[in-house]
Amino acid sequence: MSYLPSSDPDYTVYPSLSNAVNKAAGKHCTFSITGPNDITNISAIRWQDSSTTQPSDSDITTAYNTLLSEFPMHKLKAERNVKLAETDWMAVGDRTQTDAEKTYRQSLRDLPTTSSSPTYNLETGVLGNVNWPTPPS
Repeated sequence: MSYLPSSDPDYTVYPSLSNAVNKAAGKHCTFSITGPNDITNISAIRWQDSSTTQPSDSDITTAYNTLLSEFPMHKLKAERNVKLAETDWMAVGDRTQTDAEKTYRQSLRDLPTTSSSPTYNLETGVLGNVNWPTPPS
């Protein structure tokens, strides 16, 4: 199976073996993986393009660990953006925002700074260690 870009916006940042290979190579590569698409299966990579300089196992592991460490913040920003989009109606030009609405939206924008060490469980899909602001009533 070849790994190609997906319509899922997380596909390039999700900590998977295929994304680690592309990150380590610095470009989209053509290869296949027989078995699980995770770092434990690094020996199953089969290159389909002989002109590609193949990154070392060490470079792929380093790229995977980088993806793994960056992913929680990516998920935090994605969830924050959804919450901001859901409250865009509060900030339309023909409406005056309350102080509580302004504070809530600003708190959402500040989350990457105020929640500097989010966690993400890849198995359950749960984002943790984030103090989400309370929406105004």
